[in-house]
Amino acid sequence: MSTPGPTDSTTREQVLAVALELFTVQGYDGTSLRQIAERLGFTKAALYYHFPAKDSLVIELTRPWLDAVSNLIALSHAGDGGVAERDRLLADYLDVFISHHAVLRFLNQDAGAHKHPDVGKRAQALVEALRQALTGPDADAAARVRVACALGVIHAVAGLDPAALPEARDTVLEAACTVLHGSPPAG
Repeated sequence: MSTPGPTDSTTREQVLAVALELFTVQGYDGTSLRQIAERLGFTKAALYYHFPAKDSLVIELTRPWLDAVSNLIALSHAGDGGVAERDRLLADYLDVFISHHAVLRFLNQDAGAHKHPDVGKRAQALVEALRQALTGPDADAAARVRVACALGVIHAVAGLDPAALPEARDTVLEAACTVLHGSPPAG
């Protein structure tokens, strides 16, 4: 006799959605696999079929965001590093942040999940690579500070109400670009 539970990608996505909801409300440490399974209406054993540990859930929840940032950085190496390109990189990074807002909001609220070695270390390395792509090899101390502040403006999006994001995008981008080089976006 088989145990009912997750058997396809749609159910896997449902598991991730419920996990994200519970992690956001109760915290990563305050949420158990049993609670996730109960919310979905199947046994803990059925949940283990796709996610053998709670760590697997946080890794899968953050993977699309981390992969998107990684791809963005890889693409950034193809350009000239000029003002317009740096503005485009900030705009693209902001768009990644907005499209993964629910996960980033959860991470922003839950230091335990953000400190997960497979999440936190990779995120930190990617943000550092992005910082380097924005500063360039010859940046002085002031330029490095401006880049850190511009990224801080974008990172603040994680704390915004999701309903405000569509209207806030242009304002956030303008603020980040202004901090980066003292003027609104080029072009």
